[in-house]
Amino acid sequence: MTMYTTQGDIKKAKMLAQKKIQLLLKKQRSNAIVEKILYQAKSQFKLISMPNPNVQKEFEIRNKRRKVMGL
Repeated sequence: MTMYTTQGDIKKAKMLAQKKIQLLLKKQRSNAIVEKILYQAKSQFKLISMPNPNVQKEFEIRNKRRKVMGL
């Protein structure tokens, strides 16, 4: 079975490929923006929830102990 492609078919395929690539790039950009917003929100939340550095150190020590104990 042989397939004959015309110049029009090739152009259509190229256009479709370009559209798909553009959609993927848009998706990537929007995902990156969402990631950035989430990161900023998390860092702000950390600042609000633990303003005292001593409290943060205590939390870190507790977390290390939990990891060691396997909890």
